[in-house]
Amino acid sequence: MSREAIVENEAKSPASVLPVCNKCKHHIEGVKCAAFKVIPDKILFGEDNHSAVLPEQSNLLVFEPK
Repeated sequence: MSREAIVENEAKSPASVLPVCNKCKHHIEGVKCAAFKVIPDKILFGEDNHSAVLPEQSNLLVFEPK
């Protein structure tokens, strides 16, 4: 699934497209959160649960449940 498809589908059914992000208190909307300007693909596609700070981050935020 492409990033564009994720953004489009997220608006239709947010809980099923970004399951980790939608449960995080830092998630803003779509592919935006307080940890990243744009959430990396590896998180969007479920390859990383963002339990540790990633090198491309400019802050120390990680997944925290809402």
